[in-house]
This record gives sequence, C-alpha cells and structure tokens, in this order.
Amino acid sequence: MRLPCSLDALEGKAVIFYFYEESCPSCLEKWPPLLETAAKFQGEPVVFIGVNSGNSPRTVQSYARKAHIPWPIIVDANRSLEKQFQLPKEISLENIYQMRVKYPEGRIGSGSISNFEETITNALRNASWKIDPKTLPPETLAAWKEVELGDYQRALPLLKRILSAQNDDISSAAQQLQSVVMGKFEKQQSAAAQADEEENIWLAYQIYSRMAVQFKGYEGAETAFEKSREYARHEDVKMQQNAFKKLALAQSYSTKGERGFNRAIAMLEDLIENYPETDAAKQAQDILA
Repeated sequence: MRLPCSLDALEGKAVIFYFYEESCPSCLEKWPPLLETAAKFQGEPVVFIGVNSGNSPRTVQSYARKAHIPWPIIVDANRSLEKQFQLPKEISLENIYQMRVKYPEGRIGSGSISNFEETITNALRNASWKIDPKTLPPETLAAWKEVELGDYQRALPLLKRILSAQNDDISSAAQQLQSVVMGKFEKQQSAAAQADEEENIWLAYQIYSRMAVQFKGYEGAETAFEKSREYARHEDVKMQQNAFKKLALAQSYSTKGERGFNRAIAMLEDLIENYPETDAAKQAQDILA
C-alpha cells in the first residue's frame, strides 16, 4: 500500500488511478472484474493505483484485504489528490468512483470504468519500461520492479546482492539497473547545479532534499544531504517553509463548517499578501480561484 516516489518516477509509463468510495455497499462487486481486466496486461508498462479519501490507513488496509486488491493504494486523507486531478466533485456515496489516466507523455485524462480494457489499451500507446523485464533473468526482477517504480532505497539491498552474483547474466542485468538509478541521480544533480548557478536557493534546496532521501545509501547522496542542510538555513527557504505551514493550516480549517471555511479564506488571502513570491502563495491563489 505504497505509492511510487512521485509521478516523475512513472515517467514513460501508463498509470491508471481509480478513486473509489469505500462505504458504497455495491462497490465491492466492482473490484473482481476490474482486477481481472487489469491482470490481462501483466508485464505491460502500466501501473494501477487505487485512491481512497477520508479514511484512516488502517481502515483502507482492511478494505484492501477484504477486496483482495493487489494494487498500491493512496490514502488521500485531505483529498488533495482529488483536487489535483480535478474530479468534478469529491468521492462520496453520490460520486462513488472516478478514473484518471496519466499517459506516458505526462498528460492527464479521464478513464472509463465501463470500457476499462479500452482505457488501458489507449493509455499504453507509446508507453515503455526503462528496461524490458522480458530481457532480464528472473533473479533480478525484484530489484527491477523497485527501480522501475523509482523506489531506489528499496532497490539498494537487492541491487547489492545481485551485483555480487557469480552468474554473468545476473551481474550484467544488475549493472543495467544500477546505470538507470545513477542516470536518474545525475539528472537531478545537474538540475540542482543549474539552480545553484541561477541562485534559485529554494529550488536547489528542494532538489537536494529529494536526492538525499531518494538515493540514500548511494554514492553522492551524503553530499546532497549536506547541501540540503546548508540551504535549509537560508532565509528564502525558511520563508517558503513558513508559507507552506500557513497553507496547510488554512486547508485544515476549510473542512470545519462555514466558520472554518470563512477563516480558511481569510488565512489564504493573508498568505498571498504577506508571502507573495512563494510557491504556497501561488497554490493559495489557485485554491481561491
């Protein structure tokens, strides 16, 4: 029940997001045909992700066991993903499911439950794996899966094991996977260096912080961590972080009835006025719009 590190980690693949209402009495019956159709595409570069809103992780986990759902499930507690994917209205007993598709080129579109197989087929056009699993020895597939999903921390111990394998085919495949990881590291490192050069402290901090977590244990990750600590002391970074704290607080009030909603609006307007150049202020403007 985990989400790949980010949508960026799923670049080049088709991704199907299924937003569902857990308390709907008839919705359990929809899962078997849905899962059966998805199983037809096993081995293809498509990832299926469930999204549940408003429930605790424990409740969602219990439901997933009951419905035999093998997909990762996002617990969208504050419904931020619903808003990000611009659902017509929030998931509820009046709107029991919605489907969204991330196409390989990054475009987001709607999917059809009634024509699920066609939705998957259309999403798969131009989709591809970083490395085709059919070309790899079975012993490397566990590491391959984590690399493909961008979870490089989970991949690390698996990679270490197969890199030291005596079998040439296994060690060669492991080196391929290692190259993919380091290619991603170098791409982010280049982006961070460019942000450094342009004196975009906030962006550099974000990239270094992400690298320190995503590539922990790999060569170069410690340097990224030290860079993130260095930039965390900068006034620009502190201002951005404070603005995001105020944004989170405003959003927490928005669900507390009419008085809370009005207070949230006032807090968002205050955020825009006092932190006008921050990313949080831009998000506040979008929310108010």
